[in-house]
Amino acid sequence: MKKHETDSENVIISREDTPFMIVEAYKILRTNLLFSLSTSERRTVVVNSAQPGEGKSTIALNLSLALSEAKHKTLLIDGDLRKPVMHKRLKIKNTVGLSNILAGFAEESEAIVAYAENLDVIPAGEIPPNPSELLGSPAMERFLQRMEKSYDFIILDTPPSMVVADAMAVAPLTAGIVLVIREGVTIHPNLEKTLAHMEFAGIKVLGMVLNGAGVVRKKYGGYRNYHYSY
Repeated sequence: MKKHETDSENVIISREDTPFMIVEAYKILRTNLLFSLSTSERRTVVVNSAQPGEGKSTIALNLSLALSEAKHKTLLIDGDLRKPVMHKRLKIKNTVGLSNILAGFAEESEAIVAYAENLDVIPAGEIPPNPSELLGSPAMERFLQRMEKSYDFIILDTPPSMVVADAMAVAPLTAGIVLVIREGVTIHPNLEKTLAHMEFAGIKVLGMVLNGAGVVRKKYGGYRNYHYSY
């Protein structure tokens, strides 16, 4: 069995051999997110987790693909300006990206990569000395306002909240946070602290995604059955 069929960190739902149940789970996630945003004027969503290793970047990527496949014009932004991974997952260049735009060194058009139909990507760009300040800056707010005029939805991948404050800095500029937790990885006290910090800061949690839950031994169509719940 190929690695990406069993390793949830390598799952990309646009692949033809991705198990049916995983594809369907992301469609359900997409539907629930659309309901959560139905009363919001903002269309930017932060994808975050309490700690590393919970799969937030995988969720952000596949959620973006799910939205784009439903004909929603979507922009995926790698907002992890410390340890960016999206350009590696998608095999695109990271020479110009979000950090360059926010610092005034590049235009959006120089950083946008057309990845798939209805899906554009902006990589993180060069690693700056002040990620939190950039993400919470007026420049970031203006940037998101411009992008929301061109896209139906913007998905922003961010570093874990228990490690750095970057997600907390940018979340007030968005519709809210989708929080990723992972069975066997997430530590409950860390999750409690993260939720408490978000509540204290007045940040809206749109929902939580349980990643890697209940791997079923029964095979479905030749593949093992993975579950993502929202």
